[in-house]
Amino acid sequence: LCPFHNEKTPSFSISEEKGVYHCFGCGASGNSIKFLMDYYKLSFLEAIEKLADMAGIDLEEYKKINPNFKTNRKELLKLTEETMKFFQKNLKGSEAEKYLHSRKISNEIIELFKIGYCNKKNDLFNFLKSKDFSEETILTSGLCIKGNTGFYDKFRDRVIFPIYDRDNNPVGFGGRILEDRKDVAKYLNSPENPIFHKGDLLFGFNFSKEEILKEKLVYVVEGYMDVIALFQNDIKNVVAPLGTSITENQLNTLKKFSENIVFIFDGDEAGITAANRAIDIASNLNIKPKVVILPNEMDPYDFVIKNGKQKTLQYFTQKRLQPIDFKLKFLSKKFQPDQNKVIFVKSIFNYIKNIESAIEREDFLKKTASFIGESFETILIEFQNYLKKEPTFGRLIDNKFYSGKRREDIEMEFVGGLLKYPDKKDILLDIVSEEMFSNEKVKILIKEIKEAKNENELKNILFKLSEEEVINPISKILVDENLSYELILEKAYKIRYNNLKKKLSSEKDIKEKNKIKKELFDIEEILHSFISVSIFF
Repeated sequence: LCPFHNEKTPSFSISEEKGVYHCFGCGASGNSIKFLMDYYKLSFLEAIEKLADMAGIDLEEYKKINPNFKTNRKELLKLTEETMKFFQKNLKGSEAEKYLHSRKISNEIIELFKIGYCNKKNDLFNFLKSKDFSEETILTSGLCIKGNTGFYDKFRDRVIFPIYDRDNNPVGFGGRILEDRKDVAKYLNSPENPIFHKGDLLFGFNFSKEEILKEKLVYVVEGYMDVIALFQNDIKNVVAPLGTSITENQLNTLKKFSENIVFIFDGDEAGITAANRAIDIASNLNIKPKVVILPNEMDPYDFVIKNGKQKTLQYFTQKRLQPIDFKLKFLSKKFQPDQNKVIFVKSIFNYIKNIESAIEREDFLKKTASFIGESFETILIEFQNYLKKEPTFGRLIDNKFYSGKRREDIEMEFVGGLLKYPDKKDILLDIVSEEMFSNEKVKILIKEIKEAKNENELKNILFKLSEEEVINPISKILVDENLSYELILEKAYKIRYNNLKKKLSSEKDIKEKNKIKKELFDIEEILHSFISVSIFF
């Protein structure tokens, strides 16, 4: 039977003479290396190493050894195995064991994960020496540190979580302090060495990989205790990076087992930041993960201990967010788009630009437009400006132009521009009209300026101004020697543009909508020609 698909009638054929295989059912085929890569989800080099191991061939002599890592890999694997047993033995009756029980971790799970304890005695070095490991090998492992007066255990007085490679070999450790303190790191990992590469390994993966294949789904959580608690509650398709944000190598490993990746993060600020970073890393690999943010700043450990398997899985299923929905929902809390719309949109565009599918990009841009109350056409223009790094990026959606009291000031400032350049008033008022303004006082002033027949009548309009909220912004414009006519002209087009956007959102007639869209694009081209920065921003 073919190992790559379910079948009742055998269709898998092997040619021992040629060293190849082929399935006439699913089409899988290749040589021994390809078989190992597909069956065990290995890279080419990993498959070579596994094949060599199966054949009893030592590849060490063929490898280019890093001069900083001269210790034999097999020797380090033996040392790590012995160290794990040593830590396990230390756990019995220790404060660390009491800690684990207080966290509701069962003895069965403690035994399965081979959780241990590094005591305060600094006796690991002597233990390893008694097992005939050399000082060089011990120091290369990073488990002991040489000081002025002897050797010290790196993980002393910590609960120890063994970290395995995909072949179930312990290759390093994570250690947690028993009581939270501010003067030491809560978690420590083994340092980089020939068998331990933090960015490539995933905690719990050796236990969960078969379950991931079975469920066609993997949950990625943040911490060791999250994995252990979920596993204890029979949710076994779960892994965690080693105390840092997930890496491209880790995601590529998971992708071989399932592209259905769900990040489960704490609901606190750190969790939201981590989720956002994980989505960006995944997007670089064309992976489209889902995100679940837990309520009340809970972590997965707290949630599953409180709610059990069924309610936890139900929440994980019902609360999954697409990456764009997560970014819109949670980045809006960070950037407050009603006050910082340009910064908010830029952070969203930074994600959308990595989406390969044009259909998905358009869908995400439409969601962004709807979320911030802009037309799709406006967001599309701004996205194009963002990609081309145009200096006009952000001007069409900059809500500093229209927000609360600031809007009234800007409209008054535009009136000041009309009075500052009376010879240009006909050009400016041909672009905008009084109904485009919300401030009733501005509407009256625009009408009076429009009807003024000469410069004296314009001076009379200025002379009659007395209210502070009117005279102050207008006076500011009139005395500003650096304010050019081009800046006032740019604002005229901006006012018209915003007015057209509002019309477009409410217009039902298709022909009229198309007409408005055309004018919007025309104005956009005009705005592109302005390279000055307005004092209004």
